[in-house]
Amino acid sequence: MKYVSGCLGAALWLLPALVFAAEPDSLLFPRPAALRGAIDFWKQVFGVYSTNSALIHDNEDLRIVYGVEKLSPGGTNRQRQQAQEAILGRYRRAMERLAEGRADTARLSEEEQRVWLCLGRSTDPQRYRRAGETLRLQVGQRDRFEQGLEVWDRHGEEIRRILRAHGVPDSLAVLPFIESGYNPRAHSRVGASGLWQIMKGTGRPFLQINRRVDERRDPFKATAAAAQILRRNYRALGNWPLAITAYNHGREGMLRAIAEVGSRDLMEIIRRYQGRAFGFASKSFYAEFLAALEVARRSDELFPNLEYHRPFPLGEIELGRSISIAALLKPTGTSQEQFHEWNPALSAKVKDIPSGYRIKVPADKLEIFLAAYQGVGRRALAKTDVPLAKGDAVSWIRHQVAPGETLSQIAESYQTSVGELQRVNGLGSAHLIAAGQHLKVRKR
Repeated sequence: MKYVSGCLGAALWLLPALVFAAEPDSLLFPRPAALRGAIDFWKQVFGVYSTNSALIHDNEDLRIVYGVEKLSPGGTNRQRQQAQEAILGRYRRAMERLAEGRADTARLSEEEQRVWLCLGRSTDPQRYRRAGETLRLQVGQRDRFEQGLEVWDRHGEEIRRILRAHGVPDSLAVLPFIESGYNPRAHSRVGASGLWQIMKGTGRPFLQINRRVDERRDPFKATAAAAQILRRNYRALGNWPLAITAYNHGREGMLRAIAEVGSRDLMEIIRRYQGRAFGFASKSFYAEFLAALEVARRSDELFPNLEYHRPFPLGEIELGRSISIAALLKPTGTSQEQFHEWNPALSAKVKDIPSGYRIKVPADKLEIFLAAYQGVGRRALAKTDVPLAKGDAVSWIRHQVAPGETLSQIAESYQTSVGELQRVNGLGSAHLIAAGQHLKVRKR
């Protein structure tokens, strides 16, 4: 790569700009001038460099990027970690030599030259020692972001609708790009799981999480839980930069930061808060969100060869009794792999689906699965106001609200009640529906 102004970091910012499109939510998500360098950095991470590239940078000033190194594809996690540590070691040794005056500026190694130029040809030994303490490596994420975009096409509109239904901006739908790359089965070393990387303790008030079922892996149920967490953050903290940062650092952690700094300005907190757990990840999270938002908005331009996973409608069958997965699938000709793709919340180790669980299947397979479940080709569906008999199953379909359509009209069309539609869809008012919204409706 060609050096510009003597520093590789400067060259990065001369790549085609990812222009921030003016959006109605720009007032909700301000872009402080002090974050501009960090936002540009994360745009490069998400939109330019793959997981086979590593950016060597300063973790306090993301405008300083000493170099981009290639990582060998494949290998174990341990091997990749060792390779990254070796790269950082080379740069730290270069900084040590410059700090001790042992590097001849007329005959610098490649790493020494990059550091020397990026730090303004400094002659201050402390400048190089401090740089060694704030040196960091960031693996690129372009390919991971691209994979997420392909999955996004399947789930994105429903996820945005769920966010809106819970009273939070639908732009927050980009957070799973940061958290999981839109992989519903993502699992972190610390126990976070699903698209939204929700911890067990955080998710239990909203989700079923046990040995057999973990709804953190259900894209839609996890989104509803994340929306409630984000809404609580916003109500407690007063603005979206803090609420988004709290998704990473925790609401109580951000309240402590506000109390210590005496300000609800995120930039003031980043500059002044010295909380031990408030490290690079928390300080960077809001800038990552803004960068991901920009990259996602320009996905057609930045990722021209995307192979989208087109959405397909899923219906639901509520099981009145436990049933073996193998016994359910055998007459339907469905593989366990396919079934678990439709139902990621079910543990792959579980053999029996628990009573009361709502399995998801393609809408055109509802009848087949109902017949398989009941053992005969009949449907014994309970009426809305009558409890289910033991062993009965209920199937569900999704209805897209037409312009001007009301809940009363929808209820009449499906021979159900407004109250039932409100209950199963979590609607607080009969008037809180919008054209294009999807509603869950019991299939008769």
